[in-house]
Amino acid sequence: MEAKPSLFQSCYAAYQVLVRSKRDKWDATGSVIIDTVPALTAEFAKHGAEFEWQDDTGATRKGADIRGHFFDIDAAAEENQWSDEDKELVRTTLLRLCKLTPGDVWVHSVEAAKAPWPTYDSTHHNKIPVLAEELGLIDEAITYESQNKKRDSVIAALEERKQVQKAAAELTAA
Repeated sequence: MEAKPSLFQSCYAAYQVLVRSKRDKWDATGSVIIDTVPALTAEFAKHGAEFEWQDDTGATRKGADIRGHFFDIDAAAEENQWSDEDKELVRTTLLRLCKLTPGDVWVHSVEAAKAPWPTYDSTHHNKIPVLAEELGLIDEAITYESQNKKRDSVIAALEERKQVQKAAAELTAA
């Protein structure tokens, strides 16, 4: 069974897709609202606080912290308390947009990391940090291990060796 995409990307930093408008449900007489179906919006940005800064002329300017281009269905569903049906409606709408406007919205995917050396998968887990250091492939081993094997002990040992190398490089540079 193929995994359903949950991370989408847009070329626009604060792109919004209105999946469903807010709708009121009225009683039989049409005079009393008995329920409201909330709007569903896929927002490709996280809007942070406003801030002030000074430009080259010394004038004070205002800006906003906007981090965009990505939309994570799972995170949005949790944050907005969407039902499974709402989540699937958003996914279906975004997948349709991927086909209709592929330059505007697409499924975000990360290329799978390749094994840092040919025998990585058959190398004993205790030897991986040592070999990765000797071969100069610590970063590659961390990436591959994090995406594939996901062994916390191996990742921790690789990170430790990376920190030791960094500290040694800083001492040498000083």
